[in-house]
Amino acid sequence: MYEVAMSPLARRRAQQSAITPELIEVVLEHADLEFRISKRKAAIRLSNEGLSALREERGGALAERAASVVLILADDVVALAMRALGQPASRYGKRRR
Repeated sequence: MYEVAMSPLARRRAQQSAITPELIEVVLEHADLEFRISKRKAAIRLSNEGLSALREERGGALAERAASVVLILADDVVALAMRALGQPASRYGKRRR
């Protein structure tokens, strides 16, 4: 295992969401969906096909935990780790109040 470059906010949010460093590495390694948020930021996660491949390779328990994990990358650093909840259209966009 290697150390993943993460922002302090990403570490805190990952801990709050029960996302382990192993799970972050698995998502970084197997992610096959990328959503551009801005010029420098992208959200990555696993598709259903990617989850099937991960399930065959590493087992069902890890694949089920990785299914809802979304990582926001900024300049190849994990800026935020979160669970995928809510509508997909509003999940990655800017929050307006």
